[in-house]
Amino acid sequence: MSTTKTNLLWKSFKGVRKLNTINSDTELGADEMLNVMLSKEKSGQNRSIRSAGWFDSFMEADEDVIRLFSANLSGYTYTNQLIAFTKTSGHINAYIIQDDRGTALQDKIAEFPLASDVTDVCMTQFGDRLVMAVAFGTNNLGFVTYSATSLSTAGWTQMGATSWWYRVNTITESSTSAAVTNITSIIPYRSRLAITGRTTYTENSVEAIYGIWFSEAGNPINFSHDYAESATDTGAFFVEVGEPITKLVEYHGLTGFGMNRSYNIYGTSANDIAVNPLTAKGVKNNAVFVLNGQCVYVDGYSTNVFSMRDNIDNTIGFDAPLGDDIQDYLQDVDDVTINAVGRRVRMMKKSGQSLVYDVDIGEWMIETFVPNARCVTFLNKEIFCNGTTDIYEITSVRGPSSQQTPTEFGYYSYYKTNLIWLDSQTSIKSHILPFAIVLEPQTNNDFYIKFTTDRNVAYTGRITRSGFENIATYSETDTVPADGSKFTDDDEDTEGGVFFRRSANELLVTVTNPPYWRYLTIEIYTTSPGMEFNISGIEAKQTFITDEALDY
Repeated sequence: MSTTKTNLLWKSFKGVRKLNTINSDTELGADEMLNVMLSKEKSGQNRSIRSAGWFDSFMEADEDVIRLFSANLSGYTYTNQLIAFTKTSGHINAYIIQDDRGTALQDKIAEFPLASDVTDVCMTQFGDRLVMAVAFGTNNLGFVTYSATSLSTAGWTQMGATSWWYRVNTITESSTSAAVTNITSIIPYRSRLAITGRTTYTENSVEAIYGIWFSEAGNPINFSHDYAESATDTGAFFVEVGEPITKLVEYHGLTGFGMNRSYNIYGTSANDIAVNPLTAKGVKNNAVFVLNGQCVYVDGYSTNVFSMRDNIDNTIGFDAPLGDDIQDYLQDVDDVTINAVGRRVRMMKKSGQSLVYDVDIGEWMIETFVPNARCVTFLNKEIFCNGTTDIYEITSVRGPSSQQTPTEFGYYSYYKTNLIWLDSQTSIKSHILPFAIVLEPQTNNDFYIKFTTDRNVAYTGRITRSGFENIATYSETDTVPADGSKFTDDDEDTEGGVFFRRSANELLVTVTNPPYWRYLTIEIYTTSPGMEFNISGIEAKQTFITDEALDY
C-alpha cells in the first residue's frame, strides 16, 4: 500500500461559478449557495464567504408602494431624488423622498387618475428641463416636472401650491385614429422619447399592429404624425414590428426585445430609420441590462443568459451562454436591477428569490427576500418595495433592525461545496488532525457545518462565535440530534465535545472530520434569523491519500 500526504484548503474549492450541476471538471465544480456573499479576491489570500440576504426598513409610507424610481428632476432643491409610486383606488400617486432615509413619504408630486400599474419610468429632456415619463401599460403616458413658472397653458396640472406639475397624455396612432395601448417600455432616444405599444387597423379594429412609436424631436410629449404628409427629420414617426416588444434598451442604436424575436433599430428620423430582426428571443418583461457597454438578456425559452456584442461589420453578434448551470434559477425572472457601484446585477423573481451576478468575479449567488419585490439603485444602495407600506434597503451587513427571509428549504444562509476528491476519485482519504475553520476577524459566527461522505454518512456540528466566546460542538453518529448538535458549556463538559477558551484573538475552531472517505461535500448553513457566518477558509492538514480500498 502506498500513501501520500496533502492538505485540503479552501482554495481548492472552485467557488460559485456553477450552480445546481455536476460536471466533469477536475473538482466537479458544483457549489451551491443561498443568501451567501462571496468576497472579492484578496492579494495572496483566498476568498471568504459570509451570510447575505439581509434587509433593513428604509422607511414606512402611508400608502402601498408598488414601484420605485431614482430620478434627477432639474431645478428641484434636492439632487438625490427617490420617487415612490403608490396605488390607491382609481389613482397612481407619485411621491418624492427628499433624503436618503425618511420616516414617511414627503412631497406628493403627481396624482394620475389611473388604476393600472406602472410598467416603466425614465428621465427625458423637454426643452430646458428634465422630465420624468411614466408608462402605465395602457394607452396613457404620465409626465412630471418641476418648474417655478406656470405650465397650465401647455396642459399641465399643478400639484397643490408647489412647483410640481404633471399631465397625462393619451397616445393615439394618427394614421388610424386608434389608441396605442400596452405601453410597457419607454426610453429616451436621440432627442426623442421611444415607446412600445399596440394598435389596430381602423377597418376592423381587430387586427393588431405592434410597433415602436417615436415622439417629435425635442418634444417627448407629442407623438402625432401623419403619413399623408411628407416625412420630416424632426417629426414624430412609427415603425412596425411583428410582435409585442416588452423592453427597449439603448444598444447598437435602439434594441427592442420580445418573446419570439427581437429587433435592432437605428436611424434618427422617419427618413433613415431601419429595423433588423435579431435571433434574441424569449425575453420577458424587464430581464435585460446593459453594463460596461455590453447588453445581456435572459432567454425565457432556453432559460439561459446571453450577452451581445458589436461585430466589426457593424452587426450584432451573440456570445456563448453565461447561465448553463443556473437554469433552474432563471425561471420567471422578470425584473433586473443594476448596482453599478458594486458591479452587481440583481434579477428579481416574484417568489422573492433573486439571482445576483458579480461582474468582477464572474459568479452567481442567490438571495431571498420578500415576495413581489421591485428593486432600484439609489445613492449606491439597493432599495426595494413589495406592494406594502414599507420600503426596504438590501444590506450586506446585519444591523440591529435587519431582517432575513428563509428559503423554500428553510435555510437562512446556505453554502455547499462541490464534491471534493482531492487527487483521486477512488483513493481513500484519512486524517490525523480535525478540520479547522478559520473565521474572519471582528465578525459573529453561529452556524452549522456538515460533512457528507460518499457512503452517505453525515457528520454535523455547530460553530458559535459571539464576542469573545468560541464554541464548537459536533455529533459523529449517523442519527443527528434534532437540534443538529450538542452544546458545550465548559471544558469539564465531556458530553458536549470541544471547548475553546475565551480569547479576543481566537479565530480558529475545529470540528471532527469523517474518519474515511473517497469524496465528500461540506455544507455550511443557518436555520434561524440572526445566525450568520463569515469564513475565510477551511483546512484539513495531514490528509493521507492511500490506494487502500474500503468495503462498500
